[in-house]
Amino acid sequence: MKSKYLLLFLSIALSSCMDQEQYTFSEGDIEPLIVLNALWESADTTQTIDVRRTGLVATSEVNDYQSSLTVNGSVIDPTEMGTYHYQPQPGDEVELSVQVGPEQVSASACVPQPVIIEGIDTVHVFISTDKVFQRTQECVRFMIHLRLPEGAEGTQYFRLAYTGMVREFMNCVIEGGRIKSVDYYYDYFNDYYYDSDMAMCENRNMMADHSDEFPIDIARSVPNLYGLFSSRSFVDGRYTLIIDVPNHRKKFDTGVVSLDRWRSYSVTFDPSIEHRFRILTVPQIEYNYLWSVAALTEMYDADDLVSNPPIVPSNINGGTGIFSIGAAAEATFEGQGEKLPEVGDPVEITND
Repeated sequence: MKSKYLLLFLSIALSSCMDQEQYTFSEGDIEPLIVLNALWESADTTQTIDVRRTGLVATSEVNDYQSSLTVNGSVIDPTEMGTYHYQPQPGDEVELSVQVGPEQVSASACVPQPVIIEGIDTVHVFISTDKVFQRTQECVRFMIHLRLPEGAEGTQYFRLAYTGMVREFMNCVIEGGRIKSVDYYYDYFNDYYYDSDMAMCENRNMMADHSDEFPIDIARSVPNLYGLFSSRSFVDGRYTLIIDVPNHRKKFDTGVVSLDRWRSYSVTFDPSIEHRFRILTVPQIEYNYLWSVAALTEMYDADDLVSNPPIVPSNINGGTGIFSIGAAAEATFEGQGEKLPEVGDPVEITND
């Protein structure tokens, strides 16, 4: 019965809107904005920008525009549209502008000083992934020891990027007593748990007791999708970041060694694994922007007619989007495993 009344109400409302021209709505009534997105990193030598226009349902790509990049007062020409050969350095003052027809948008950024990774310790742990069914996950716990650079003032903001790589031996060809060619299988992953780290869970902790110190209004239930944390958890300029990486490495892997067209044999290796950590010191606008995007994907309910999306901040003058440059500190941790065959390695062949 309620649904009938709702349909009746909507039909009356729609007919009323049709009778009054001033309440009609069309996409043409909304002036679309230029969207400029560029999240650059100091570890990269090639930087790109993405230019779009806003729309009611989705953004549309802009394929015809002019861009200008100025670093410390010097103009850098693009190698192609939207692409620059430029590796940011700490202290660089960067200005970026985009011209689309008569419209222009612009933004500026200052490259911060990177945090210092002093070392990494590890330990094998089992963490609870399901308290109801008492499931656990074997993980490698990484304790990453961080130190703020000299002269760092105020709250610093960071983003963690993690990539794990397992390299497994597949086959190799031997010729003249040496390995002529070798094939590997690479498996990449970037999943980790952060519940044991205070800084990575700061939206849960800060909102509980120090909401006035948290820069944006983010609910405690929003997951930390982008590995964001700040220096509020540092003590005397130092902090140990804790993340738990699931154990992706197989204990043994079997490959094929080919001596010639007719002779081959199987060999078993313990695959190697490599963990790559990149910790970016980012401007506060990027920190706020990514938290808001995480909140948007987590909290907006398309089935709820009055579910208002969170406000996503922007530093683009004349448009919307984000321009930010992060200073990278990188570290690589080699997991246990045997030395895999490499091209050129000598091989002793027996008749056994």
